[in-house]
Amino acid sequence: MRNIKELLFLARDYYRYLRGKDYFRQPQPLGAHFRDDRCYYNDLTGKAAWDGTYIDGVPALRVATNGSDAVLPVTVLLYGLGSMDRYFLEDRREFIDNVRNAAAWMIANVLPEGHYNNHLKESTDQDEFYSSNSAMTQGLALSFAVRTVTHELVDQQTADELRGLIRTLVGNMLLPVARRGTALHEGDDLFLMEFCRKDHTIVLNGWIFALFGLIDYTGFCHDEQAEAGLKTSLSTMAKVLPEYQLPNGWSYYDNAGRICSPFYHNLHIALLDAMHRLTGEPVFAQCRDVSRQANRRWNRVVYTVNKIKDKLLDRDVYTSQGRRGRKET
Repeated sequence: MRNIKELLFLARDYYRYLRGKDYFRQPQPLGAHFRDDRCYYNDLTGKAAWDGTYIDGVPALRVATNGSDAVLPVTVLLYGLGSMDRYFLEDRREFIDNVRNAAAWMIANVLPEGHYNNHLKESTDQDEFYSSNSAMTQGLALSFAVRTVTHELVDQQTADELRGLIRTLVGNMLLPVARRGTALHEGDDLFLMEFCRKDHTIVLNGWIFALFGLIDYTGFCHDEQAEAGLKTSLSTMAKVLPEYQLPNGWSYYDNAGRICSPFYHNLHIALLDAMHRLTGEPVFAQCRDVSRQANRRWNRVVYTVNKIKDKLLDRDVYTSQGRRGRKET
């Protein structure tokens, strides 16, 4: 059960969510990619509007249990991709600084193994992990780096460093989880793990973000191993995707039976729409349509209450945006 400090952070975040002001639960519909292919596949533009603490020019989150600030790679990359889209769509130069800060952070903070520290062990004391790696982070990093290089958003030296980093990231992503990668092989199937947990929990949205990264990478350069991995993992997802839906059409967050909040259910609809447009695979459209039909007011109320219960009982300690207005370098 949560302690008082954590409950206060959660109450504040829930109040922001109800008012539509929560940074982490902004709607993310289909992205602008399908009218401007420089942009991303779901709408991350709201992620550029960070008003909390910065460390080294990138967003830092408050750790509710001890009041410290921490930089999470996934937050940096979402911020970078959202800023990039706002630059492309609005032609506002100030968003380039965000992109360049995120690129510099990526280069400076990659681990020798070729991935980032996602602070998984610090965020929960209930699960065992193969490593702090995350396929979602690796996929977002690939999408961000490929776009940054392709559209010449950084100086030449940084672009050269990103090119080398791109190959390092994809090589690591496709390593087995037992070797500190993110790939889980089960027979002919290939899952990409957002959280490299030893109980083999597969989070659907994280897997899709990982595939987005592989799609961007294989369009950027020829790599037979990556192309084969992408093909196999897409085939696996097409096979198991209906298992991520309840009988009433509402979606599961993962293959362990954790039910989505309305935010994640809406996110799944957008991600499945993007996947269908990118691949043409019918099952993505079929599951998207079933999810849309289930997105009724009563279901939203029921699964909001369910999520509040989960939040009160789970041990995810990164519950809140950092303090406003304070920047550190």
